[in-house]
Amino acid sequence: MLKKLFSVLSAALILSVSLQAAPLDGPAAMVNLTANEVITKKQLQQRFEETEKVRIQAGLPIPPQTEDQVLDTMIAEILIKQAAERDGVYVTDTEVDNALEKQRKNAELQLRAANQLKATESLDSERFKNLMEEQTRMTWEEIRGSIRKQLTQQKYTVQTQADTLSSIKPPTEADIQAEYSKNATKLVNPELVRFSQIIISTINKGDADYAALQEKAEDALLKLKRGADFSSVVTEYTDDAKSRYSGGEFGYIARDDSRAEAYFGSTFFNKLFTLEPGTFSDVLRSNIGFHIVKILEHRDAKMLKLDDLINPTSNMTVRESISRMIINERQQNTFRQAYINAVEKLKEQADIRVFE
Repeated sequence: MLKKLFSVLSAALILSVSLQAAPLDGPAAMVNLTANEVITKKQLQQRFEETEKVRIQAGLPIPPQTEDQVLDTMIAEILIKQAAERDGVYVTDTEVDNALEKQRKNAELQLRAANQLKATESLDSERFKNLMEEQTRMTWEEIRGSIRKQLTQQKYTVQTQADTLSSIKPPTEADIQAEYSKNATKLVNPELVRFSQIIISTINKGDADYAALQEKAEDALLKLKRGADFSSVVTEYTDDAKSRYSGGEFGYIARDDSRAEAYFGSTFFNKLFTLEPGTFSDVLRSNIGFHIVKILEHRDAKMLKLDDLINPTSNMTVRESISRMIINERQQNTFRQAYINAVEKLKEQADIRVFE
């Protein structure tokens, strides 16, 4: 599972690994923008094999590259590197740190979604480092060097291709309508419940403690049945510090949230969707404790219209989400073209020799 989670990230890093010195096995190409730099046949073969291996492992929906295409990529990397050094385009250590921290946070979300990281657990820097080294088969310094190279390519392209990058046009209403029509059947909110709760935690508790903890939950339930205010009983009994003074508000859970189902356990999770709004439950048992739940809202699954919110906790409409998606796609396509333009311009300035 981890291989799948990190496959795209691993692909980016492996494909951009710095060229290493190789034994004299014959040159594949020589590049000189500011200095001679040789790509050996061995280096080309290694990159070609790595590229194909990454494509297969990641399941990327792209055809295999030829050796000529891989060589052209390696030439482009050298040209950008030499041009950046010549023109004073540098990436700081802080910029590399920030890029890696963003990747760490994304990896943390992916691991939680795959139930390989608990909701209360974080992916610390050391574990992230180990995972990256395992997945990329690179040392941490090589990973940092690869990130630095990618950022340098981005910086150089942005600084030299401003006109191309500024040509991106916002989507029209017709663009948005067309994208919505194409994906309308996929734009669905699942069944949702929003609830408050009193929770008596059993985390890190032994079997001998369970009877007393259940009794505590039953005491809270008895007070509710005698007419006590739910929020007051939450404040007195709940073990959840975050919601103690907000009426025990948990928020929304979606019917298709497999992560929440695994965290709480199927019995408790499924029970939430059978309770009547406005009423409180008996004492329920989950993987993490004893609960008394009050359903605040129950929403059936529905297909979303253009001006609907993408979910109840967001301020973004479907229209706005589609607009952002189109803009993001156009930005990516425009950046790719800008990078190609930058490389083509540098090829005109450089001495490049390709050997058979």
